[in-house]
Parts: sequence; C-alpha cells; structure tokens
Amino acid sequence: MGRRRFEPHPRSPRAAARLGAAIAAALLIGSGSGAEPMLDLNQRALAWSAGEFIAPLVCEFPQGVKRGVRKLRVTKGPRHLLPPTARILFPGMGLPDETKCTNDTGTPQPDVTGSVLFQLAAISRPDIADHEFAEALERDGGFTFDIRTGVLEISGEPVDFEDGQIRFTYVKPGSDAARRLKDVPGLRKLELWLIAPDGTELHLDLAQTPPTRRSR
Repeated sequence: MGRRRFEPHPRSPRAAARLGAAIAAALLIGSGSGAEPMLDLNQRALAWSAGEFIAPLVCEFPQGVKRGVRKLRVTKGPRHLLPPTARILFPGMGLPDETKCTNDTGTPQPDVTGSVLFQLAAISRPDIADHEFAEALERDGGFTFDIRTGVLEISGEPVDFEDGQIRFTYVKPGSDAARRLKDVPGLRKLELWLIAPDGTELHLDLAQTPPTRRSR
C-alpha cells in the first residue's frame, strides 16, 4: 500500500451539511438533567463521526466467491483525555489467513484488528462552534482528524498509526464509492481513509447501520 495525498473534497450539498449537523446534535444529547455544556468544533466533529458501520467486501473462499461485510464502530475515547478523542475499533473479520478480499472494484481489503484514538486539530470557541461545524462540513464534506495513538494489525502485521491521519467524508454522488454502495442500505454513506506515518493506507466505503442494542 503506497502513500497518497488527500485531494480537496468537492463542495457537498447543503442538505448533507444539515443532515450531518442534525446527527451530531442528536449524538451530543446527554441523559443528565440541566443545560448541556457548550461544545467546541473538535467535540462536534467527533460526535459527527460516531456510529456503527459496515464496509462491503467480496471474498474468495475454496468453495467460491462470497459477498460479506466488515463491521467497525466509532465511539467516545477515554474520558480523562484532553482534548477529547474518539476511538475507531476494528474487531477483525476472523477469516482464514489465505482468504483474499476486495471491494467491488477489485481494491484489496485486508483484515484489520485493533483501534486508534483521534481528535480534530482545531481550536474553536464554543460560542461559534455550531457555525464553524456547519461551514466546514458543507465546504469539505467531512473532517480530517489527527491520530493521537493506536496500533492496527493489518493482515497479521502491526502498524503504528500514531501521528497519522484519519478522514471521513460523505460519499459523493456519481463517485466510485457511490456505485459500490448503491445497493447497501445505510443511515449515512461515508468514505474512510486511515494513513500511518510510514505511508500505510486503508480506504473503506462505509454505510452506517442502526445502533446495536446492548444488554445491560
């Protein structure tokens, strides 16, 4: 996997920006009483990225080719860390070592296990964060975060992603990602990039799924 540069994301529709703002606002609603504290741009962007996702795959097995999905989720990071972080967790697919998987256009999709913590490299006053969040989402279609720490095991090999980048963007209509995800239902459809300092890169198509009910 080689190094690539992020290209500027085309202007996203205003509807997408409004949807992102609504989702982030819903995710930030707490269960406690009283007024919620004002949140900065980093916290709003982290909330926007949160959710449970699937990434479609095509895998080769001895008995033939089968379609499947990789599952991953983005949650809040440890409470004691400041600035606040989010965690992206790859549970791993549990496939035999010799299994080869790709996306629908043939790009290899290795098995990934582990998690990384990330945050937005931005300073924002909470009183103007709502405006900055909506403006950034409309302009860029998503957010690029700095990876604070984390190691992912990719095809059995550990890769340190500390000081790398992670980027989420809305899938652009008519793009390759949109075609790959056209038959995949989802609350939102995003593209995800993770880039390690050594140039290792992961690129996934994501569809957000409804939250899983967890037993108490």
